[in-house]
Amino acid sequence: MEKQYEKTGYFYCAIYFSFINRLFCWSKDTQVTINQQQQQTIPMVAQLTGDMAQRNVNAAAIAAKKDNLAVSITVVDASGQTLAVLRDHFAGVHTIRASYKKAYTANSQKRETAVIAKGIKESTIPADLRYLDENILILDGGVPIYINDTVVGAVGVGGAHGCEDVRVAKAGIKALWLAQ
Repeated sequence: MEKQYEKTGYFYCAIYFSFINRLFCWSKDTQVTINQQQQQTIPMVAQLTGDMAQRNVNAAAIAAKKDNLAVSITVVDASGQTLAVLRDHFAGVHTIRASYKKAYTANSQKRETAVIAKGIKESTIPADLRYLDENILILDGGVPIYINDTVVGAVGVGGAHGCEDVRVAKAGIKALWLAQ
């Protein structure tokens, strides 16, 4: 009796999953066609890709090496998630986190961290900004990455003096546009 129940239970499970599969899954023959009017209403969003982030990090690392700077470089996407990281083997261990926080801050605030630091010093930006999020770091070296006037991510460099970090970050961004 028990074996017959197992077969019956299996049979009902198979029918149920077959029904669910047909109900919710696309078949191989299903095609979605979008007409021109519908295409105009679909928002197109610029995106920073992993390949772009890697190009940025590589170019920034070359610029740093040329000036004998031992730095860490981090690129984040629009949501603040890391896309690429590179740490020079002579860079301090703290520079990895510093470069991430600079990139995060520039991305979050949609401006260079050097501009934010200057604004805080001149009291045009509230100093309490630093308490907004644990990943906010207000030191020079974070630069947002724009595509079509939209911030799609940022690069952060840590390990050198502020103005050198900024120069290295901008060298990486410049490489993105030269490659296209």
